[in-house]
Amino acid sequence: ILREIVDRRLGWQDPHPIAPRVAAKWSVSELKRHAKVSKGGQPLTLPSITEKPKFLSEQKSNRLTAAEKGTITHLVFQHLDLKRPLDEADIREQVTALAAHRFLTDEQVQAVDVPQIARFFADPLGQRMKSAAVVHRELPFTLVLPAYEVEAELGEESDEQVVVQGVIDCLLEEPDGSLVLIDFKTDWMAKEATAVAMEEMKRRYEGQIRPYVR
Repeated sequence: ILREIVDRRLGWQDPHPIAPRVAAKWSVSELKRHAKVSKGGQPLTLPSITEKPKFLSEQKSNRLTAAEKGTITHLVFQHLDLKRPLDEADIREQVTALAAHRFLTDEQVQAVDVPQIARFFADPLGQRMKSAAVVHRELPFTLVLPAYEVEAELGEESDEQVVVQGVIDCLLEEPDGSLVLIDFKTDWMAKEATAVAMEEMKRRYEGQIRPYVR
């Protein structure tokens, strides 16, 4: 009997061997990265650097990355006064004010694509944003999901859960009570975007958008 007890204890196997490999907390960007590599092994996660090193910041050459330009665009959208005209002249004036209040550096001001932002507000979606009853910008959220939605190997019978945190770029509450979620992207696309290009863009960000609409 003693041998059976020893064998049973020493031979114990975790009934959930995959669960310890799944993080309990995820950001939306981590979910997107995980989805890209889920078929090709474990992702390599590098620590993020939130600020450019000083020796690079002090150089006057154009060294802003695409990601930095995207961050700058998000900051501008976050602070624009939606009650103003929001044509090119007005947006330039507001961006200059942001720089005066030290929200942006001179280099970052030069990276703001003012014509592109003005075109957005001239289009139907931009007009909806201006006329919305309530506009939430940079809205943080926390969501609990079944862990198998992150790691399918766990199986739907698993009762494990994970926490997902993120920030919604913009959420509109329209006069009729409907909600409109906007996620700003600064990826380059041809002026005359084809249906194939649009589908590729949707596919690229599908995993990121899905948690927002839960």
